[in-house]
Amino acid sequence: MENKNEIIVSTVNAPSKFTFKNAKLNELSGKIAQQTAAINALYNDAKDKAERINQQLAPIFGELLSTKCYKDDGFKSVAEYAEQTFGMGKSMAYMLARVGKEFYGENTETMKDVCAKLSTAKLAELTNVDRVQLAAAVKSGEIGENTTLQQCREYATSHQRKSASKPKVLPTFTVVSMDNKSTVCSNVIKEDMYEQVAAALVANGHAESDAAVFFATCKLDGDKPSAAQHFIAYTAAGFTRMYEYRPYVKTGTGSKSQGVDKFDIKAYLRKLSSDQLAQLMEEAEEEDEG
Repeated sequence: MENKNEIIVSTVNAPSKFTFKNAKLNELSGKIAQQTAAINALYNDAKDKAERINQQLAPIFGELLSTKCYKDDGFKSVAEYAEQTFGMGKSMAYMLARVGKEFYGENTETMKDVCAKLSTAKLAELTNVDRVQLAAAVKSGEIGENTTLQQCREYATSHQRKSASKPKVLPTFTVVSMDNKSTVCSNVIKEDMYEQVAAALVANGHAESDAAVFFATCKLDGDKPSAAQHFIAYTAAGFTRMYEYRPYVKTGTGSKSQGVDKFDIKAYLRKLSSDQLAQLMEEAEEEDEG
C-alpha cells in the first residue's frame, strides 16, 4: 500500500525566492527550497547513473536471451534466472533482455546511434518498429531524448515492422481494476494489457515510469483460463493493486457480456501475511520469450 508519510520527490524546478506576506514564511520557504533542490539533484543523478547501468546490462541480457544458456541450469526463462540469482524484478529483466537482443544485438553504426540517443525504457516501447524508419526518425530528431514514453508508444503503433508471414491471431482481454471496478482497457492482447495498466498507473501518479511497475499473477477461487483471472500490479514504493481480466467478448453478437463479481481487494490484501504476499509475487507468469 502507499506510504502516506513518504516524501514524494518532485523534479519540477521550485522557486528559490518567495514573496509571501509573512516574513517568517518566506524565510522557512527558502530553507525548504534549498533542501528540496538538493533532493532533486540527488534523484536526477541517481536516475542518470541507473540508466547508464541499464545500458551496460542490456547487451548482456540480450545475449542471455539469444543463447538461452540459463536453461542448462534449470532456469525456465531469463527473467526467472535474474530473479533467483540477483533478486531482480522479472519485468525489468525481460525488458533489458528484449532491448538487448533487438537493439544492442544489431552491431551496426545505425543501431549504435539509436541506442546512444534513447533510454532503455524508450527502446522497449520501440522493439516492434521498422528499423529503417526508426533510424530515420532518430536521425531527424523526430524521436530523441525529449520524447516521452507515451509518444514512443504511439509512434510504435503506427510504424510496426511488416511480417512476411500471416500474422498470428492472439486472444484479447478486458481488464478491470478491482479497486474501483473501472475498465482499464478492452480488446487488448496479454502483453499490451500489462503495458496499458502500467501507463494508467503512471498517469494517475502511482509510479514514476512504466518500468517501475511490476506484475505478479495470483489465483483466486474459480479462476480458469476460459473465465476471469487475476494479477497484481505493484511498485517498489509499496503501491499494490489487483486487476481482473477476462476473454474479450464483442458486443452485439448475441453473446452475453460477462459481469465482474464483487470483490473487496483491500479486505483481501489485508488478510494476507507478508509471506503470503511474497508468495503471490513469486507466482508471476513466465514471460513469453518467443
